[in-house]
Amino acid sequence: MVGRSLRNSGRACLALAVLVGAACVPDRAGRPAGAAGKGLPEVLAGAPCSAAVHSALEGWGAGPEYLDGAPASTGAATLRFPTRERGVWVVVQSQERHAPSLQRVDAEGVTLRSFGAECVPQDVSAPRSESAPAGVDDFDDRALNLVLSDADAASEQGVVVYAWSPHMPLSVDGWSEVDAAARTVGLRAVPVLIDEADEGFARREADRVGIPPEGLRAITSVELIMRDLQLHAPAILVFADDRVSPVLPGYRNSDGYRRFLEEFLGPAQ
Repeated sequence: MVGRSLRNSGRACLALAVLVGAACVPDRAGRPAGAAGKGLPEVLAGAPCSAAVHSALEGWGAGPEYLDGAPASTGAATLRFPTRERGVWVVVQSQERHAPSLQRVDAEGVTLRSFGAECVPQDVSAPRSESAPAGVDDFDDRALNLVLSDADAASEQGVVVYAWSPHMPLSVDGWSEVDAAARTVGLRAVPVLIDEADEGFARREADRVGIPPEGLRAITSVELIMRDLQLHAPAILVFADDRVSPVLPGYRNSDGYRRFLEEFLGPAQ
């Protein structure tokens, strides 16, 4: 169930019981990080209150595509639906013989929706903790949107977001590889720091290999976290032409990254 903050300091709030194991995958853009589908999944279509769930998904602008998540501690199946608004997701948990529960997640907090008697929806809001101000150096959804807008204005093909950590040496060395590959196919590479990394160590490693200062911004973007970018370092996620690639975890050289990017962009590349 969603209920932990993006940071232990309480600088942001995100629901995240949707973890998918990040295993090594081949250099193919068609391979998703977690199983994906379209439409109302069978697990929901046959569930109690399925009509009310479907109505809630439509009302929140969720779907039709979704990503599977790991089962909840209760055994409930977990599905993640992006919405029409980047940085806003709906997480659905469904358990046999029980009405599914929904969680609408954004940077401000979480809205929990359950279904009572006669499938009447009941909402409870859990706002972002205000124990500390949002970090100005975080890479949040506003930062993501700004990067995408800048790339579009510069007539670039799109953006490759590269997650790295100073504690994973290959992710430090991989920055130059992914940056070179992105430039080759007309994409902009943007480094972002895995949350909770040691800031001093990260700064020293960034200086050593030429990661730009903006690459020290820690991931707090709902969009990036829901798409599993934070599960491994290094990992990349590509945004281009209103499409988003599956996450690609693991180190590659520039040729390996280039092959993945070319396949995602399509024959024109």
